[in-house]
Amino acid sequence: MGTDMILKQCKRTNLTKAKRSMIGGIVDYVLSEKDENGRNKCVWSTALNFIAATRKGQRAEMISLAEESVRSRMPVCHWLLIWNEHEIPTG
Repeated sequence: MGTDMILKQCKRTNLTKAKRSMIGGIVDYVLSEKDENGRNKCVWSTALNFIAATRKGQRAEMISLAEESVRSRMPVCHWLLIWNEHEIPTG
C-alpha cells in the first residue's frame, strides 16, 4: 500500500494582530499536545537552526526575528503534513 500524504500551507488571514501575538499563537497551537476536544494533536516535533535549546527560548527567538523583519508582515510559514491514521512517517 502506498503512502498518501496531504501537504497544506496555512495562510495568515488576520493582518491586524501584532507579529508577537501571531507567532506566539502559532507556536503554542502547533506544539500543543491535545486539541480543543482533548484528542492527541502533536505527537512529534523538532526544531532546527535555533540558537536556543528550549521550546520557550525558540518561541522567543522566532518572535524576535519576526519583529525585526520590516519587509514582511508575516515572516513565518505554517505547514500541515497529514498522513493516513495507521502510517508512520520515517526519515
